[in-house]
Amino acid sequence: MTGLRRLESLPQVLQRRFDLIIFDWDGTAVPDRRTPTPDLNKALETLLLQGVWIAPVTGTKVENLEMHSLSMLSPQSRAGRLIGCTNRGSQVWAYDPDGARRKVWARVSTETEEQQLSAAAEELQRRLGERGLETEIIYQRLNRRKVDLIPLPEWADPSKARIGELIAATRARVRAAGFAENADLLDLAGDLAREAGLQEPRITSDGKYVEIGLTDKGDSVVWLLENVARPNGIPNDNILIAGDEFGDVGGFSGSDARMLVPQAENAIFVSVGPEPAGVPHPVLNAGGGPERFVEILQWQSTLRAS
Repeated sequence: MTGLRRLESLPQVLQRRFDLIIFDWDGTAVPDRRTPTPDLNKALETLLLQGVWIAPVTGTKVENLEMHSLSMLSPQSRAGRLIGCTNRGSQVWAYDPDGARRKVWARVSTETEEQQLSAAAEELQRRLGERGLETEIIYQRLNRRKVDLIPLPEWADPSKARIGELIAATRARVRAAGFAENADLLDLAGDLAREAGLQEPRITSDGKYVEIGLTDKGDSVVWLLENVARPNGIPNDNILIAGDEFGDVGGFSGSDARMLVPQAENAIFVSVGPEPAGVPHPVLNAGGGPERFVEILQWQSTLRAS
């Protein structure tokens, strides 16, 4: 199939060049953290050398971005226009000409905030335990606490392909504990976080965990707009923002919906995820998973080479 025919199959709104591409990692760029990604790596390297700003935005740590992908790119391509936004809005990384990674921004919590995060998570765990819902708290995450709603061996590390099964299994546990929907737990977590003293808690979930944090992916997008797009004269309509969980996920918005910040108005949003409940405006539902996302990147390089 020629590049032109591939381009013609792309939704019309994506049939033009973008100067900044912001995207979620797990489920969008990669199917999981164990699988090598040569096609993604090649597409990213090509775009970087063509002068496109590339910015993965993820809840995970930077080492997971580099494991099979970013560390495989040449130092020449990494330097300058590759920006990694990690730990759910809490860190930003760039790369020097020799390929070395350096931290360019971080949200540093106070000791009081750390205590408040733990207090909120522990109170949520206590309240759920009173209703018979067993949970586990993961403390070792930057600026957040994760409350595992389904700490069972069979759901220890679910793939994105099983998101529907995961949501159903979690929903069954939540309803057995007397809650109408998973979203009720997010509301409760927000209330408990504010009671613990957090001024602007960020409550997110991927269906398995309720996370109580100080930042989310929206903070990453705002940082990129203020520190990459504006200084380089990139208007919002030349920015592509991709994810796989924008729509409803078991009664609450997916974590990628946090990227729909007001400051990104007129940017082009696209989901490559299954999105069983559809996507909110203005997100385009392209489907196809990481393979589709790589195709979108390849189309971008085709546009620039033509």
